[in-house]
Amino acid sequence: MSQTPEPEVVLDIKSMFVICFISPIMVGICMLGIGLLRIAITISTNQTFADDFLCIDAVGFLIATYASYFSIRKRRLIRNHPLELIADLAFLGSMALLAAECFYITYLISVL
Repeated sequence: MSQTPEPEVVLDIKSMFVICFISPIMVGICMLGIGLLRIAITISTNQTFADDFLCIDAVGFLIATYASYFSIRKRRLIRNHPLELIADLAFLGSMALLAAECFYITYLISVL
């Protein structure tokens, strides 16, 4: 009798591929936002924390990318719960922070 893993413990490779594919794109979007904010700050000579928050956000997406990549690279069918949890939390946390930054930047543009 061969033992097959239960469905809930089998590696969900699709979600890890999605995180691994989308996170680097989000890092690029954060870099674009930082560049545009730096131009706006240079022109208006006002300082803001928005670019600093985008840097933190980019690091969060980078952590999600690495965690999902190493979760995929593990050549096992059994789930690697710690890496998947890190990837999920970093990705979702960074997306939530990015949404908050959008509100902040929208307010900032009206003030600048």
